Amino acid sequence: MAILEIDSLSFCYAGAKENALSGVTLSVNEGDIAVIFGRSGCGKSTLLRCIKPAVAPVGKMSGAILFDAVPVTSLDERECAADIGLVTQDPDDQLVTDKVWHELAFGLESIGADTQTIRRRVAEISSYFGISDWFHRDVASLSGGQKQILNLAAAAVMHPRLMLLDEPTAQLDPVAENAFMSLVRRMNSDFGTTFVVAEHNIDPIPLDHASLFCMSRGAIVSSGTLSDVARTLKKDRRREFSTLPAASRISLSVGGECADSVVKARRIVSDHAKKNPLCPIPPRRSAPDGERQLLSAKNVCFRYDRRGDDILNVFSLEARGGEWIALFGENGAGKSTALSILAGVKRPYSGRVVCYGRVSMLPQEPQTLFSRSTVGDELDFAASGDGDKVASVSRLCMLEGLADRHPFDLSGGEAQRLALALVLLSEPDVLLLDEPTKGLDKASASAIGAILERLVSSGRAIITASHDSEFCAAHATRCVMMFDGAIAADEPAARFFEGNAYYTTAAARIANGVIPDALTTEDVIFALTGACPDDHSDDGEGRERRDFEATAPRVADKTIESLSENKPPIRLLTLLFALVFVPAALALGFVFLAPEYYYVTSSAIIILGFVPFFLAFEKSRPKARDVVTLAVLCAIGVASRGAFFMTPQFKPVLALCVICGAAFGPEIGFLFGAVTMLVSNLMFSQGPWTPWQMYAMGFVGFLSGLVCRSGIMKRRIPISIFGAAAAIVVYGGIMNPVSALIWSGASISFPMIAGYYAAGFPLDAVHAAASFIFLFCLSRPMFEKFLRLKTKYNVLSGE
Repeated sequence: MAILEIDSLSFCYAGAKENALSGVTLSVNEGDIAVIFGRSGCGKSTLLRCIKPAVAPVGKMSGAILFDAVPVTSLDERECAADIGLVTQDPDDQLVTDKVWHELAFGLESIGADTQTIRRRVAEISSYFGISDWFHRDVASLSGGQKQILNLAAAAVMHPRLMLLDEPTAQLDPVAENAFMSLVRRMNSDFGTTFVVAEHNIDPIPLDHASLFCMSRGAIVSSGTLSDVARTLKKDRRREFSTLPAASRISLSVGGECADSVVKARRIVSDHAKKNPLCPIPPRRSAPDGERQLLSAKNVCFRYDRRGDDILNVFSLEARGGEWIALFGENGAGKSTALSILAGVKRPYSGRVVCYGRVSMLPQEPQTLFSRSTVGDELDFAASGDGDKVASVSRLCMLEGLADRHPFDLSGGEAQRLALALVLLSEPDVLLLDEPTKGLDKASASAIGAILERLVSSGRAIITASHDSEFCAAHATRCVMMFDGAIAADEPAARFFEGNAYYTTAAARIANGVIPDALTTEDVIFALTGACPDDHSDDGEGRERRDFEATAPRVADKTIESLSENKPPIRLLTLLFALVFVPAALALGFVFLAPEYYYVTSSAIIILGFVPFFLAFEKSRPKARDVVTLAVLCAIGVASRGAFFMTPQFKPVLALCVICGAAFGPEIGFLFGAVTMLVSNLMFSQGPWTPWQMYAMGFVGFLSGLVCRSGIMKRRIPISIFGAAAAIVVYGGIMNPVSALIWSGASISFPMIAGYYAAGFPLDAVHAAASFIFLFCLSRPMFEKFLRLKTKYNVLSGE
């Protein structure tokens, strides 16, 4: 019986010109393991996210997704959270608590399970997964493999019927990878849990009884057993053939049956080698002799905590020009720390690092290098405006045609190439790369490798920390095994991979003892057939398509736009609340309540402010992400007011209120202003003035939303002028006479109000100047971020 059915599913990200998914149809029976594979950007992750509504991407969707014959969009949220589990690529992305035991209990607590049920299930799953020894440890102290097992256990404790795994082993070393997949096999065998796994590297997945679905450009191009899919891809000469397991590619290349394991492929290779002569494999590139030393580390020791254990313990390494050194080791062995020490990012407490040239580092997360709105701006900034250098590096890193794209809208391969280009523009002699092929398919990794090969051949040195044995076997000249913070082995690449059982390639395991010096799949196929395997590198698909994100509209000084487009009746009702109901509440509170009961009026303002908010969002029903975003914005407003407490009236709150109202609409602007003033007055003293401050600041945000719709605030100067004027005319215009009312009562007169205006004007002028400065500095970058939130995640859009 099918537990998951997808019928003609198409999906297009907001702002994208092409569909990320196109007519996807598939069916997964209960208890099966289904594997969705393909090249980076083919739509695998998008498809998985569409299956689970809580993490579904924002965009236009058509077709049907049925879970147990019920549309997933109709499932109860608690039922969906329990029945459909998800484990993502980055182990840290899903961890939300500080302790292992609390992480296991978090999901059950969220759906309201009773204490006895939580204790029983947590105890059971801890024993089953073998994590009792680190049950009370801090999550931050776990290795990457332990974190991913914890994520799987935290999902399994909910007793899901369907588990979605999105490239779950992309950041794990081979040993941790095998441990994780062993648990997947056990869960499937012991409990009948259905798994849908999205991967570009399907070597570690149990494929003997799995159903495979190959994706390309958002569509299913082949499905069935491993043998069926492999033969179809080979016959059609599709480049997705390169993503198949080494065992399958090698066995099919010699005309044998499609092998699904190293054992079967080894038997086929051995039989073929006995009957046919082997072709000699071309010699591997080695580092040239006599090249100058570029980097040296001697007896380096490092620890993060003064009382903790050493992460690096007498670590020594030398790199010369023309060398490509690959660092191997389990998660937590100290590879990334070693790169940080060599780059000068961290300082050892003993030992010495000497660099004889410029050293640059490409971190594991390339997005940490991005700070501009377009790829072109990133390159221009890194090159200090040198157009020739930008053009040269763009050609080298294959970035032509991407200049107008946002860096965060790039696919994994494109992001890696951009980050590499930014590093290369610093003209390094030594290039340090942390997991350069993370999340990339073989073809994309090969493209990165080809770029780096050219750098090494020019006399530079490269040091990579990686779990990708196939990539390092194809390119590295030396391999270093790290263990317990030190170097356990330092050998030429060929000797390293031939001597290892775990930290080696599947091809080397298959060829061990049969084909000398064969390290990669290409080596084995060449030795057996005398021909280089065709990777079908160009089948008309063009560049990689992005998976998670779609191109959003560019935001520049002249194109800052409001996205507040609620229907006119809702807008008129909002106007009525802001101009009539809330002022009426203020007046009634002032007349009929004693000053010490100001909190009643404050509560009424908040309640009245929420009414138009919920009406404006009625169609979409405010989701947790909307409420959380609004809460975070208010928290930022409160913190900003507290941060500038020592400068009377020189505070950024009004500027933030203007930006929120202009970006998200009058309802959000009013709520931001009112809530921020109410909460921040806990630091600045509450009193009968609080309701009036809430209304004054809220009304500024409300007006910002209205004025922005008229097209006035599209540049930094106009919005800055509006903010300055609002500080004097709106906020000051309300609070000055209110001060007279509060402190003078019935004896108020026009001269007295004029006196309060005159006395308050200097502070109003300071407030206006502060608002102008903060808006001029913050409006553009904040508008860009808010626009991306609305476009990509549908946050506070009312849609």
